[in-house]
Amino acid sequence: MKNFRIDEIHKNGILQDFFISLLVFTVFSFIDIELAFFVAIICIAILLSRRIIVDLNPGFINGHRIYYKGEELKVPTGVDIFNLGNINHLVTYVGVVRNILAPPRIIIIRFKSKSRISEEEIGKLFQVIKLLEQAKISILFSDVNATVQNQFRQNGISKRVRESNIFFYVKDALEHSKQSLKELK
Repeated sequence: MKNFRIDEIHKNGILQDFFISLLVFTVFSFIDIELAFFVAIICIAILLSRRIIVDLNPGFINGHRIYYKGEELKVPTGVDIFNLGNINHLVTYVGVVRNILAPPRIIIIRFKSKSRISEEEIGKLFQVIKLLEQAKISILFSDVNATVQNQFRQNGISKRVRESNIFFYVKDALEHSKQSLKELK
């Protein structure tokens, strides 16, 4: 499994972000060069964070389109869904999301394409759980098959996340997230 690298993000998007930052720098350099550097660096940080979020999980910004048996499911405000493909992308994504101004209150991690999880992925999943707990973001797992669920029980993930937060279907996870949001208010 390869590690996440910056060149995996679309280069055109990075170039656009760079030119926006350069434009901001140019405008502010007429006022003060130190201020221009400061504002440009902040601009780069914000745009790069947004670029990572859009590329790794576009539903967070563009809205989710989740289908279950041909029916489109509504994802409530305050809930984010991450389709797990590469565990390294999840670690990077969570690192960015937990530091944004208005992070989601609940993240549903879908294991749709996972039939088994390696020991390395379990270690990284524990890291993700710890980061989300520190940011006070609730975690739900969906589309978890019986094999992966047994792995969770054997490795202690079920206890850490709670068995009641692990679902076979995304529809059930979304219903649970709606109830949890009502309780959090």
